[in-house]
Amino acid sequence: TTDGPPPLSWNRARDLRAVKRWLGVTSADADPATEIRCATTKRAIAVGYARVLLGDHGPYLELSRASVRWEHMRKVPAGEARFYDEWRVVGGDDDDDDDDGDG
Repeated sequence: TTDGPPPLSWNRARDLRAVKRWLGVTSADADPATEIRCATTKRAIAVGYARVLLGDHGPYLELSRASVRWEHMRKVPAGEARFYDEWRVVGGDDDDDDDDGDG
């Protein structure tokens, strides 16, 4: 038997380093106290996270609804073919602070 999880592949280790550097995450394990900030605007987007998922398409943060700072987020208008909701930080480069979908 082995003790602990297997070592991370080079790309997943790289992704975890990036999440730690840009979002302030301390480890891949849950941390209810870490404040997660947008790398571009520095606005708080969540306080606490459930875990960091290191997948084939990059890293993902798993957040609870209660941990998200919704007042700093806006929902991106989507077409009918989209099967997920996309949220962005208010005040980001592509945000013109309205909901008409043009920015």
